[in-house]
Amino acid sequence: MSEYIVLFSGESSLVQFIGETLCGFKVETFSEVFDSPLFFDTHVVRLLLVDFLYVNAGFNSFIMRLKERFHIPVAVLSTEFFPDLSVFTIKAGFDDYILYPARRDIFETRVEKLLKTILPAPAETEPFQSFIGKTPCICSLKEKLAEYAKVELPVLLEGESGTGKTFLAELIHRNSSRKGKKFKTINLSRFDGSVFFSELVGSVKGAFTDAVDKKGFIEETDGGTLLFDEISEMPLKFQAQLLHLTESNEICRLGSSKSINFNVRFLFATNSNLCERVACGLFRSDLFYRINVLRLRIPPLRERRDDIPLFIEHFLKGTGKYLAPESFSKLLDHSWPGNVRELFNCLKRAVVLSSCETVIRSNAIEFDLLS
Repeated sequence: MSEYIVLFSGESSLVQFIGETLCGFKVETFSEVFDSPLFFDTHVVRLLLVDFLYVNAGFNSFIMRLKERFHIPVAVLSTEFFPDLSVFTIKAGFDDYILYPARRDIFETRVEKLLKTILPAPAETEPFQSFIGKTPCICSLKEKLAEYAKVELPVLLEGESGTGKTFLAELIHRNSSRKGKKFKTINLSRFDGSVFFSELVGSVKGAFTDAVDKKGFIEETDGGTLLFDEISEMPLKFQAQLLHLTESNEICRLGSSKSINFNVRFLFATNSNLCERVACGLFRSDLFYRINVLRLRIPPLRERRDDIPLFIEHFLKGTGKYLAPESFSKLLDHSWPGNVRELFNCLKRAVVLSSCETVIRSNAIEFDLLS
């Protein structure tokens, strides 16, 4: 089977310079890059050469997906050298840069060196790699997560809706000593106060109308981790009881006087400012100090825009869809008030609207704007 070097360029002089064969490999050229995916599925490609004129954020994301999927090195071809070219090459994910026009023997030497590059298959990712992001604030967040997962203290996760608080809580559990035990989430915004407490501690038959012997969330999660989502929504009258539970590590089912010891790690999440709620008398200060031992603030998407291409790449992987450059720019320019949840919903919609095309055009990118 023939092996190929693929060139992305519409520059006739470069196409002519590369020719139809290079270092013993056939050369296939694409001037319309989004026409190429089928070629990679049906041919053996050993190297990608990319005209610097094609380089932009949307195109780079497309190239890195090809590189990762087929484990092939990628070099950018530039007509001029500038001081930060090597830095740019590394940051953009390319393996090397080659200047042209150049003597044919020098050019082929650089190409042969790249052809000997063996890219490793994706290695086992570090524990919190599944939380997407490489911006400094996210790297710092992952470092804290790794440390917080090792201990048994309460963690308070703060962040706007759609930033991934529940996902992070589960990651903490899965990388802790409790990972073989249960992880449960109780969303306080979904419960009436009295119903919530019976669900939390359980009940015995006759405790109230229709009551039966039943374990609560705490007993069911014994040995594991329990996340209180939207902790700010807990009614004041139950906050003192929760404070007692977290300090005593024992409960009594509703209708019973028998104490039951438990071993549960508590995590808490909120999209509200708890300090403001304490100041307004809506949240007990003693409970706040009890749960605010280890604190994590998850930044909104608008504060980590450089991570947007990573989310797009993650979502589109396996869909067979690619973003046109103008679509990519449109996504980058949006403010994303709904954060990652809104971004993924937007991409889901775009994939559906582009069902008959491989490339997602700009008109398929529709935002949900609250009036």
